[in-house]
Amino acid sequence: MVSTYCPLLMNSFSFLYNFDLCFGSNERNSIVDGRLLLTLKLVRMKKNRRKILSGSRKILFAILAMFLSLSASAQQITASGQVLDAQNEPLIGVSVQEKGTTNGAITDLDGNFSLNVQQNAILVFSYVGYKSQEMKATRQMKVTLQEDNEVLDEVVSHFPEGSDTDEEDDRPKVAIIGKPNVGKSSIINKLVGKNRVIVSDIAGTTRDAIDTAIKYNGKEYVFIDTAGLRRKSKIKEDLERFSIIRTVAAVERADIAILVIDATEGVTEQDAKIAGIAHERGKGIIIAVNKWDDIEKNDKTIYEFTNKIKDTLAFMSYAEIIFVSAKTGQRLNKIYELVDHIVDAQTMRIPTDVLCSDCVD
Repeated sequence: MVSTYCPLLMNSFSFLYNFDLCFGSNERNSIVDGRLLLTLKLVRMKKNRRKILSGSRKILFAILAMFLSLSASAQQITASGQVLDAQNEPLIGVSVQEKGTTNGAITDLDGNFSLNVQQNAILVFSYVGYKSQEMKATRQMKVTLQEDNEVLDEVVSHFPEGSDTDEEDDRPKVAIIGKPNVGKSSIINKLVGKNRVIVSDIAGTTRDAIDTAIKYNGKEYVFIDTAGLRRKSKIKEDLERFSIIRTVAAVERADIAILVIDATEGVTEQDAKIAGIAHERGKGIIIAVNKWDDIEKNDKTIYEFTNKIKDTLAFMSYAEIIFVSAKTGQRLNKIYELVDHIVDAQTMRIPTDVLCSDCVD
């Protein structure tokens, strides 16, 4: 800047010196003020121009960065859909992997998945006992996996002879299901009379299904403690996803499912979704409202709570409802009576002549 404006200043002073010789000091002072003012205005204009150019560059860079960001996001899509078997049943726990990367997901209880991938990416679907399948990623996908009979035959060939002739276990199997920290493990510990399973105030302590054999009045029962099922949006760890798979498997091999509800929270939409797992698989269901001792009650409390349960779980009006306390043991022994009643109903045989007479009528 100095080099730019030095000639201008030197010219100004030379002009003023010559002017002073001709006109005197007063006129010289007025001219000096005018020339200096003009010089300062030129300097300010130069600075303002630089500021304007600098601001323009910043705006240009911001627009360019936004354009590049939009361009990058446009290259990604959210691939989502459902994975089914040949009978159109949802497959739970299917591995969905973006080919050539570590980016992946696992299907949920309804066989659904959602994964952010690069546009034109190839997704690999893998599941034990089924043929792997590759498909181009799209926003809405429906994938059907076929059983891999060759793999299954190879696995079965390594089983010891006679392993498929195990004695049938006719003990009633009861799966305890529900949200985390509603008292599932505490109920089993109270029934068995000792700390068979780990109990903690930390939700999610139980990770795997645990079988516990309990003998009551000379009859043996198998109670299966399962991992609590949270809402899909709260599931972050792969370990918790596999816990869900184990819980569903426990329900499938059980005869009866006991849905445990926290009385202090009331019946929720998540309780209804969990109940649906047993209902869709045709299991007998008992609804156990736990922590009943923590509720302030009057003569209408049970009636109001029962109506709310029936409204929320209207699709399974056949379910038995019992109000219990794992802490005090209140009404827990009635569970055995309800289990026996449901097992008798499940195994009841109707004579052919009764069926035929109903058909004729």
